[in-house]
Amino acid sequence: MYYVGIDWAEENHQVFITDDSAQRLGAFSIENSRSGVEELFERIRYFVKDQKQALFALIDTKFQVIKKRRFRCYGAC
Repeated sequence: MYYVGIDWAEENHQVFITDDSAQRLGAFSIENSRSGVEELFERIRYFVKDQKQALFALIDTKFQVIKKRRFRCYGAC
């Protein structure tokens, strides 16, 4: 299982990716834009070949970009 934590903000979002062994796989920032979200999913796909193996921890916006990509999300998504 892979875990993606996102600190969603108005201009830039901080992202952290880890796995079951708590190994740090990635930590980066993306822009609050369509291209930033595309970059997020490209980076996630690099580590997570099966989208059902990724869990997100975040508060999603009213646009629900995580749900629309068919990733599982727990919390206020």
